Amino acid sequence: MLFDSCLQICKGGQESEGSKRRGDFLARMTGVDFSSQRHMSNPAYPVTLLMGDFCPFANRAQIALLEKEEDPYDPVLFEKVHVCYNLGPVKDRGTGWLYSLGFKTVPAIIDNTMGGQAMNESMDVMEKVEVMFPNNPLKPEKTGTRKHMTAMIEKHSALIPTIYKLLMEQSVDAQKLLAKTLLEQITAMNEDLKQSKGPYFCGEEFTMADIAMFPFYERLIILLGHYRGFVIPETLSHVHTWYKTIGERPSVKVTTADRDEASMNTYSFAERERAQYLIEFYEAYANNEVDLANKLGIEASSPGVNGYREYKRKQ
Repeated sequence: MLFDSCLQICKGGQESEGSKRRGDFLARMTGVDFSSQRHMSNPAYPVTLLMGDFCPFANRAQIALLEKEEDPYDPVLFEKVHVCYNLGPVKDRGTGWLYSLGFKTVPAIIDNTMGGQAMNESMDVMEKVEVMFPNNPLKPEKTGTRKHMTAMIEKHSALIPTIYKLLMEQSVDAQKLLAKTLLEQITAMNEDLKQSKGPYFCGEEFTMADIAMFPFYERLIILLGHYRGFVIPETLSHVHTWYKTIGERPSVKVTTADRDEASMNTYSFAERERAQYLIEFYEAYANNEVDLANKLGIEASSPGVNGYREYKRKQ
């Protein structure tokens, strides 16, 4: 990987060499000096979460943190910083902060209780959250059940690239083959959920395995339904029950809610309702034009203004 998963930022003192090298590297790549954008965490919060509400990996981190809150609708354990990196670091403050940490993608968290340790990679972030906040554990206590949780993550994560391949594939024949593969993967998950005596991967225990997979199923249902006409058969009832049950958790309701004003004022997308927002964001994926969208994000987009969508409308 280009960047390590964890590095040290020492507020008020010397940054780690790893942080400085990564920040300097990104400065050379982008022509932007990020030194003035460092050390902006609010020490009143134990954690600062740099995230994108469009990103399934960032959704994992947010759900994990909200599960630790006494009231997920009024979080006190972390501050949330929106990052719209398709606008670039000049237009978007959050992107500048992310780059100053040496990271290029979300989520990233800063541990304000440990002198500003920063790390990314969603599964590592969830592990970190579990260590920092042991209440409402997201890992089973029993060794056997914990191993089962890990096995479920490893097995069913194979579905994730299939989702994106199907979303981006332009050939109808290739789409049919990918849809067949995806259905087989969902069917295998349905069988595992049946064996768990659910509703979750580990029976009655809601764990990291459920958090790891839920955001991708949200995109599968919304995006592949919209762009590829893919529907999970009702006969796979255990998957439907799993998805519906998780969707009722307060942590997930908050994460998948319609956009708030902070989101509307940060990201270069116009839709407020959650499903329509994801459809708008992933339009470039469905057209296999992500590079074009990224280019137009820098050149022709701003908060609330989707340069890629405007370009497509003029064609």
